[in-house]
Amino acid sequence: MKRFAFKMKLKPGLEKEYEKRHAAIWPELVEMIHQQGVSNYSIYWDKDTNILFAYQECSGDTTSSVELAQATLEQIKTHDVVLWEKHGTVAVGKDIMDAFDQTDVLCKAANIYMCARNMGSEPDGMTAAQMKEVQDVFSLPKTRPC
Repeated sequence: MKRFAFKMKLKPGLEKEYEKRHAAIWPELVEMIHQQGVSNYSIYWDKDTNILFAYQECSGDTTSSVELAQATLEQIKTHDVVLWEKHGTVAVGKDIMDAFDQTDVLCKAANIYMCARNMGSEPDGMTAAQMKEVQDVFSLPKTRPC
């Protein structure tokens, strides 16, 4: 049995939404968590600081985490940002702000994509020639920072 703990920060103004979403956990979510080998999962909320402290116990093999890490290392060789479904992003840059900017651009692109989908459009993306044109017009770097 492996034990994990982590903390998160609840954004100010979202306290009521947090309480609403955590008042009753969906049975399907409980089942999914248990299928992943997680038990004894708890989140403690310090309302004075809005810090969330989570604790969980995991049984079984953690190869899926190792595989995710290995896949990320492979992808980061050719991409500045890697998006982990339901986990977040990993970004590289010449400094922390550059890496943050990469993540910010991804977030904005995802928002544009979802807005287009919600309006009934299926975005096609850009060709390599179109990407080069954008790179030239905005004087974007020709090489990766790392």
